[in-house]
Amino acid sequence: MRPSEAEAVLRQRLGSPNAEGQVSIEGLIKEGIAFFGECPAVGVVEEYGDMLLFQFGTYDWGTGPLFEIDLARQFLEPENDDEDAAMSQLHITRFYSPVRDLEVLGADERWCRDHSDLPDFSQWVIAQPALAAVSNMTPVKTIIRWELV
Repeated sequence: MRPSEAEAVLRQRLGSPNAEGQVSIEGLIKEGIAFFGECPAVGVVEEYGDMLLFQFGTYDWGTGPLFEIDLARQFLEPENDDEDAAMSQLHITRFYSPVRDLEVLGADERWCRDHSDLPDFSQWVIAQPALAAVSNMTPVKTIIRWELV
């Protein structure tokens, strides 16, 4: 799979074009991790060309604060003669109202730099209190998107 195909392939794995709003946050994160493990990227640089980042926290991107949980798959393709290396990311992001129970969790992140780190990364992510804290909450919105960075 090429990085530009990642969003379509993930949506296909989820079963429908708009499945991200119907799947639990745990289900989305587990599928994103499985997607990384089972569908390697092609056309990326050998070292750090295909990585995962899990992050959460309360942020304000200009429309008011929201608590977000994000799993980002980052791709780095080799540079061409006339441009730098192309970095892109596939995000699975779910946003929640920033209630006190979520704000006290603060923010955290962890990288999975290669497939050998996937078991430890996956275990760490699934154990995060942020996932348990939002499990019964109604999200404000959910976004799956691939973008050039």
